[in-house]
Amino acid sequence: MEMLAIYFAIVDNLRAFKKLKRARQIIIVRSDSKSTIEQLNEKTEIKYNLIQRIYNSIKRMLDKIYIYDSF
Repeated sequence: MEMLAIYFAIVDNLRAFKKLKRARQIIIVRSDSKSTIEQLNEKTEIKYNLIQRIYNSIKRMLDKIYIYDSF
């Protein structure tokens, strides 16, 4: 559920992120779930296919707007 919450937070703010791209701002993703952050940082493996698909969608969205280096 945490990964899905991050996905929807990015989707809801996509326009704002694209505007920030021009200003070269850093966007920090926060979560109170240690496992979610470790999965986003690729420190732990994602076991479930559904979570892997959500993770891939997050990476794909952020790749399109070129705003992240790591989480």
